[in-house]
Amino acid sequence: MNLNDIAMQALNDGRYGEAQTALENNLKQHLTHQSLHNLGVLYFEEGIRLHNGKVKDGRKRGLKMLKKAGHLGQSYENYAAIGEVAFALGNYKEAACSFTRALAWKDSCICLFNLGITWMRQKKYQEAADCFSRILDSQQIEISRHDILIPYAFCVLHFQKEQAVRILCDLVAEKEVGDLLDIFVLAYCCKEWSSAIALCDELISTWSVDVNCMAMVVDCVIRMNNMRKAKQYLNEQILLLKDSAYNRQRTILQMKLLLFSLYRKCRIRRYKVRFPTIMDQYFLTEDTPR
Repeated sequence: MNLNDIAMQALNDGRYGEAQTALENNLKQHLTHQSLHNLGVLYFEEGIRLHNGKVKDGRKRGLKMLKKAGHLGQSYENYAAIGEVAFALGNYKEAACSFTRALAWKDSCICLFNLGITWMRQKKYQEAADCFSRILDSQQIEISRHDILIPYAFCVLHFQKEQAVRILCDLVAEKEVGDLLDIFVLAYCCKEWSSAIALCDELISTWSVDVNCMAMVVDCVIRMNNMRKAKQYLNEQILLLKDSAYNRQRTILQMKLLLFSLYRKCRIRRYKVRFPTIMDQYFLTEDTPR
């Protein structure tokens, strides 16, 4: 086995320190697109193991190595990985450019999804919606349909509310526990109060909800003239906070203040709809870039 194969085996076994050592030695012996790229991916995904046993954030160094690898060759994995790291660092324009280049090399639903999420971060909702629509029209979808529909609905809400409401109805009918929070926020943003109210009981009993989202819950219930229910939901969340091992007194106070209209509106404005990218397989097993 060569050093790259040894590193990949160590990674599969969760021996990240050994994988890093093997890839660093491989780079010293063979300065290639693959050796630079794989070490850059490892630094990004697992951090940099130091001699004292600590782990350092490896995103910036990983991005540097990935870009150096790009000077020695080109591959789908390299462009996609650069996009992933740039996104993680908040460089959304660079991320969009890299994901677009990756798609020129290979059709990938994951990469197309990541491009859509990147457009969303830049508030380019039409471009993002086009990406999600292309995935939904694809014959082979590598991602859960719900994971695509939810950000897609948030995008089309900005220019075609009727379509967003139709998607919301489908999501509510087929809802999964992990999607409850996102579907509730979508219902609130669509001003579909009946759908939002119908989700509140399950949401509050299932999740510990942050202050900004809780502001939407309270606002939604108060709109239906049910102050008693709003106080009940707040008390349930406050009990969860009191049971926490951490000091949550400030958050408890913020929860109580949500009964006041001006403060509630302020917290709702602070809520940001943000979706993460999906990690693909970025390690290269072949030494020659395609």
